[in-house]
Amino acid sequence: MDDEYEDTQWTDAARQRLLATSATLKAAIDDHVVDLCALAGKREDTPAVFAANDALIAALRSYNEAIFDLTGTSAVPLYEDDDDDEDEDDAPLASEGTLRLSVEARFDFIVRDEDRFLTYVRERWVTEGVDEDDVEDHVGTAVGCLCELFQMDGWKTSAYAEYGLEAAGEGWNGGEIEKTLFEMTLEERAESQF
Repeated sequence: MDDEYEDTQWTDAARQRLLATSATLKAAIDDHVVDLCALAGKREDTPAVFAANDALIAALRSYNEAIFDLTGTSAVPLYEDDDDDEDEDDAPLASEGTLRLSVEARFDFIVRDEDRFLTYVRERWVTEGVDEDDVEDHVGTAVGCLCELFQMDGWKTSAYAEYGLEAAGEGWNGGEIEKTLFEMTLEERAESQF
C-alpha cells in the first residue's frame, strides 16, 4: 500500500491550521510565563518547570509543522546551533578591570543520627517524577545529602543583582573530614585557611 503525500502548501486548510497553532502557541507562552513566575526556587518546583517547558515545546513543534504545511519551510529552530554558542562562551562576563569578588566558605557538621539526617533530606529532595537513579546519585550518601541541603537552603546570590552585585558562578563540594573547625587548634585552622 502506497502512502500518498497530500500537498497542503498554500491551501486554506493549512492557513487555518497555522492560525490555530499560532493561538495555541500564544496561550502556551502565556501559561509558561505564569508557571515560571509562580516558582519559588525550591526543589519541589522541578516538575512544574519541566511540565511548563514540555508544553511550550509541544506547542512550538505544532506551530513549526503548520508553517511547513503552509509554506514548505520551518521558520523557528527549536535548538540553536552549537557552533554559535562557542563564540558566546569565549566572551568574558565583564570587561578587564571590573571588580570581581569571591567568598570561600566552609561549614563543618557532625552527624549525630545518620538515618534521621538522610531521611530528612530525601523527604525534602525527592519530588514527584524524580528518577530513582537520581535519588541514589544525589541523596544516596550523607555527603550527597549535605550538598543537596546546601543547594536547597544555600545563599540566594541572585537576590543582589538590583544592588549592583551580579552572581557570576558558584560551586561547592562536600566530603568527610578528620576534624571540624571547632575541633582544630589555632595552628590547624591557619593551615586550613579557615
